[in-house]
Amino acid sequence: MQAMPTGTVEFRDGATLLATVALDASGHATYATNALVTGAHPISASYSGDASTAAATVTNVQQVDAVVTPTAAVPAPALSMRMLILLALMIVCVGIARARRASCSSI
Repeated sequence: MQAMPTGTVEFRDGATLLATVALDASGHATYATNALVTGAHPISASYSGDASTAAATVTNVQQVDAVVTPTAAVPAPALSMRMLILLALMIVCVGIARARRASCSSI
């Protein structure tokens, strides 16, 4: 059975050191950030190595997109009490006019 790797991993954005993280009990190191600006970032993880595991580096280009800020929904304008009364009166007037036409046409 192979020994669990120990040591650290350096996470870099190009030449800029982001963090140095010790391997956990499972031999993993993780790092997360929200500080990267929009654009392409060559992110590398460099393992320091130990007595039984060789040092290694891997690089991956990570594309960071701009944050889309949701816009607030604009509520429909509220009808004033006067507008509601006017609308109600118009509906009543149209109803009366239709009723008169219907009663006149039946004569």
